[in-house]
Amino acid sequence: MARLAFLTPLFAILAVAAWLPAASSAGGPQERLLGQTFVVNRFGDAPEDAGGCEPLPRDCTLREAVIAANVSPNVNIIQLGTGTYNLTQTGTDEDNSGSGDLDILTPVIFRGEGPDETTIDANDIDRVFDVQMSGSQQTAFRGLTIRGGHLSGGASGAGIAHKRNDTSVNALVTLKNVIVTDNHVDDCLCAAGGILNRARMRIIASEITGNSTTGDGGAIFSDGNLKIRESSIHNNQATTAGFSNAGGIQANGGPVVIINSTISTNSAAAASGISVAGGDVTVILSTIAFNTAVDALAVGGVRNSFGTLRVSKSIISDNQNANCDGVITAVGNNISDDTTCWADSGTNDVADPDLLVLGDYGGPTPNHPPNTGSPAVDAFASCINGDQRGISRPQDGDLTVGALCDKGAVERQSSATP
Repeated sequence: MARLAFLTPLFAILAVAAWLPAASSAGGPQERLLGQTFVVNRFGDAPEDAGGCEPLPRDCTLREAVIAANVSPNVNIIQLGTGTYNLTQTGTDEDNSGSGDLDILTPVIFRGEGPDETTIDANDIDRVFDVQMSGSQQTAFRGLTIRGGHLSGGASGAGIAHKRNDTSVNALVTLKNVIVTDNHVDDCLCAAGGILNRARMRIIASEITGNSTTGDGGAIFSDGNLKIRESSIHNNQATTAGFSNAGGIQANGGPVVIINSTISTNSAAAASGISVAGGDVTVILSTIAFNTAVDALAVGGVRNSFGTLRVSKSIISDNQNANCDGVITAVGNNISDDTTCWADSGTNDVADPDLLVLGDYGGPTPNHPPNTGSPAVDAFASCINGDQRGISRPQDGDLTVGALCDKGAVERQSSATP
């Protein structure tokens, strides 16, 4: 496998400074003090010697880098190269990264070469990452794939578990340009095949796909603060029957905001796209489509059981059995192809949005552009600049009335170009 050319600590620090959150003027745990840069240049998992990892080029595994970074309260950088970093040190119920999953105890930035180039694979020995930072500390993953997490018999969050035992802290995890895939929870009514969030999390331009659980939240289970932008949550499963379990996103408390994102082809026995079992969920300029229900009483799209669900400028369509169940607050400029979400009145339409199949139409994540002549195209005047792919809004998608905004996650560029 190719090895990453060594980066100087100064270069790596400057490269990430632009996207770190602003420092707190009050100091303390929120203060962004950049620490050391650990360049991972060995693909094995066992420590090679007692010296561990140093912040200078030397033999350094991913596990050694995590252990070294956990010693410092500052924001350390772990730089990964092209290839797959396999976790092979078996052992669970250990919280210092000595075996099993990688335990994150202090702020750290994981930097890969891109999700198609850099992969961290747990090979079914445990979950992949267990984030246990305290206070308002922050960790970020960027440009990599997280896969191969497996839990059974009582644990949740096979890909990433963020504060699995404590919801009282304000720690933040950010994923940007990340794929979380092929992570599984089984043999229990547990949560989160892909991601468990119990504090604060931001998911940006990322893909959560191919994860499953026998409990709640095939892709994501959140009872914390969650924001998702320009991302795709697709092909995830929650396989056990239940009134509120979700194949895609399960909200069990805390605010959830979804913007410019696609939730598609997920499946569950309750609500395949989104289930709101508590908290406040807001969906803006997003597409929830082609999710499948594995039970006759299940809802393919969204179900609001015990919380609040607001939908604006979005598409909920082509979901099996029904698009919606429960109270849906349709803020305006929405479209659905059945009457389970809202009545056909005002700016909330009941019509077929005529979506293209889920695929690569530009941008970092799969999406569903509206077809030529779709009623979702050029539908209203005011929208945020940029769609899921990064295409600017508005565009003149039908070449008839000038540039107007499209409903859903994708802005059609012209009658000929999605």
